[in-house]
Amino acid sequence: MVTSTTPRLSKNEKFYIVNGSVEVPRVTSQLGVIAKPQLIPWACKLERAEILQHCEELAAFNLEHGLTDMPAHTFRDGVKARLGKPYAHTTFSGEAMSLGTETHNIVEWRMQQVLDPYYHLKVEEPVVSERCVRAVESFERWLKRHTVEPLEIELTLAETSNKDKRFWCAGTLDLLAKIDGKITLLDWKTGSGLYWEYQLQNAIYRKMVDNHPDLPNTEQGMLILLPKRSNIKFKELVLPLDYRKELACFRAAQLLHSNKGG
Repeated sequence: MVTSTTPRLSKNEKFYIVNGSVEVPRVTSQLGVIAKPQLIPWACKLERAEILQHCEELAAFNLEHGLTDMPAHTFRDGVKARLGKPYAHTTFSGEAMSLGTETHNIVEWRMQQVLDPYYHLKVEEPVVSERCVRAVESFERWLKRHTVEPLEIELTLAETSNKDKRFWCAGTLDLLAKIDGKITLLDWKTGSGLYWEYQLQNAIYRKMVDNHPDLPNTEQGMLILLPKRSNIKFKELVLPLDYRKELACFRAAQLLHSNKGG
């Protein structure tokens, strides 16, 4: 069973709080135990690019101001000062999360408007900034290609009824809707691709929906990649009715998460 009490995020956003005081791990935190080896060379690539950029900028500055005889250690310290404390991948990830949140807010508003034609009278439509234009345009094209009847938008659920607390979890689904006549659990993504762990996230959300007494059983899952840059293509991945394999993999991730101390 799934709790009927609406969970809320903790102040540190590491847990959802259920029934006023019970801490339940976030689905995304539990999936964080899955190794992502491709991120290491990606982070190194970003850091190298930033170092080379600052070397070039400092060399140009020195040339412009007649400082071509700057000692090597002074040049090194100058590049270090320009780099600052945050690593390049940390800054990039923060900006990507901000863009993702902004895009989700716009898409959520548009879906609320589909659900309630008078929603624009209650909540002002978010402004689409330049950095979100590509993603939002992709969403609008997708919406025109499908018949979409929203049932639940940004619904938060928690699974806390099983005896083994290691399998407790909570999360917020993006959209539960009838899409071309099929009950669908849909997740919007704004990263660089549709990664395998997204299917595990979709599976546990579907299980929580399917176990909820007030919600219809899902017939499929769906992942939509809304591209933020021109080198990223729009993607739509339909997930079949049977999600038992993905759910088993998510349960394994939950065990790993609980064994590392949450």
